[in-house]
Amino acid sequence: MVIGTRQRINNAFLKLASKYPDHYRVTLAEIADEAHISRQAIYRKHYSSVEEIIDEIHKSLADEIEQILAEYSPEETPPLVVISKSLLPTTYKNRETLHILSTSYIDPSWASFTDECYKKWFSPYLKPLLKPSGVSSDFMLRVIFKEIRAFLASWMTEKVPQPPEVFEKTFIRLMSSSITDLLESPQKDAS
Repeated sequence: MVIGTRQRINNAFLKLASKYPDHYRVTLAEIADEAHISRQAIYRKHYSSVEEIIDEIHKSLADEIEQILAEYSPEETPPLVVISKSLLPTTYKNRETLHILSTSYIDPSWASFTDECYKKWFSPYLKPLLKPSGVSSDFMLRVIFKEIRAFLASWMTEKVPQPPEVFEKTFIRLMSSSITDLLESPQKDAS
């Protein structure tokens, strides 16, 4: 019963975020109304703040990916394979939640949370492969993680995102390309 109620509370939070994407905050009272339970029940048995709800949603998403990542070894698996085989299917499975978190203001910590997770998860795969670039490896990793997040958020905010096995090829091509590669160079006038 408690697990089902917590899920109803989390779903109510996400539903409110979806209904009101421009709102920066919802209250436990609003969440309780949406979940059709009393605010006192939330306080006594489940959460003491909206931030605890957000933390639980984050933890749930992160735990799922960490379980999948346990199957891979940085020494044996190329980073883009690890990312495409772990992150893409999990992202797709949780696309409704991720779409809401990516397109609403309700979770101001979402971007930094994902960047920290990517850093923890993928640094062992990527750090040894970084080429000297005149900036620190931490700077380069932050750029890479923000790029990964941007690609995934763009994918999840499509009306109908491609299934992960289809998007995987696009993701690897995009991650393997520079901005210059992705832009068509203007044709010079031959006259």
